[in-house]
Amino acid sequence: MEHFCYLGGICIAVICIFLVEQHGSYEMILAAGLIFFVLLGVMGSGIHYLVFVVRGDGRHLGKMMGTAYALGIFFQFVNNHFVGNETAQALVLSMALLLFVILFMRLENEAQAVQGGKTTEEGQGTFPGPKRTLAAGISLITCVILMTCIFSTLDIAVTMVHAAGSADIGRWPRLLLAVSGMAAGILYDIKDRQYMTVMMYCVTLLSTICVVVIQMGGPFLAGLVVFYLSAGFFVVFFTVGFLDFAQYAQMPEFWAGIGRAVNNLCAVLTSSLSVALLELGNGMALIIATLLLFVGITVAIYIYQSQLRRQSPERAGIMEMDDVAKFAAFSQSFSLTDREQEVLKVSWIRMPASRRSQSSF
Repeated sequence: MEHFCYLGGICIAVICIFLVEQHGSYEMILAAGLIFFVLLGVMGSGIHYLVFVVRGDGRHLGKMMGTAYALGIFFQFVNNHFVGNETAQALVLSMALLLFVILFMRLENEAQAVQGGKTTEEGQGTFPGPKRTLAAGISLITCVILMTCIFSTLDIAVTMVHAAGSADIGRWPRLLLAVSGMAAGILYDIKDRQYMTVMMYCVTLLSTICVVVIQMGGPFLAGLVVFYLSAGFFVVFFTVGFLDFAQYAQMPEFWAGIGRAVNNLCAVLTSSLSVALLELGNGMALIIATLLLFVGITVAIYIYQSQLRRQSPERAGIMEMDDVAKFAAFSQSFSLTDREQEVLKVSWIRMPASRRSQSSF
């Protein structure tokens, strides 16, 4: 039954692609585009959850998401600028859609194979989880909403310059998105993403400064470079952030892909206001609004980080991975019973770190 649903979805999506490429009436393009993007949203949410299920220990999740984003931007660039014929573009997009569905089905089978034995403790690394899951989730969503307002304003600012014909931002500068996505994935994975939120905060600060500089008559090129470099960091941040958070939530199917949904919805709702402020020419009002958004981001990130504060192994009741291996080898060597292992494990967890490092066990 699922295969028939996938087949029907492919057929509808392919029809929508060709209708859009034919440049018929505005109503036809709008209707086909809406249907196609709804299908893309459903498939995108599904792929986020499947990635969450098969993510393993998640140590290289940032690199994986950054690479996927970079390749997507690169293929989009190739299709837009090296496939000139509209019918050929529609065929390329349809083939890409078909390949996506085939890979989606294979990943779904893989997810079903591992989902049965997956526990909520797997892949959490040294983070025991947020103290209050709902508070952490709301603060993370708030971060994405406020950041989207800033990045959406930057996007509209550079797009308006492009539409006026003053600069062409649709060709080579767009490859900076791919570069930033790759860089974000590599940097975020440092120390199991301990510094990911701090890095994103610094990138947001840079973007805020960029908005202020542009409104005060600064160089457009600086704003363009900052926007493209920071946008890749932002996309990887909310993608990986919610995939990591979903492992602690009661409904991971909802939380795994909510970052993209929140980003798109907020961009749609705030774009009109951003355009109005930019067209009004009141730079001071836009600067004040941007600075207020940054203050809100600071508060939201502080709340989120406080919910994810690390706990010591003694308080969390866990053992490091190296200790687990040593403990298993020790127990096997001395043929300890289950009760003896339980007592020894409690004593080991409560032992000070300085004494653990000196222990032969």
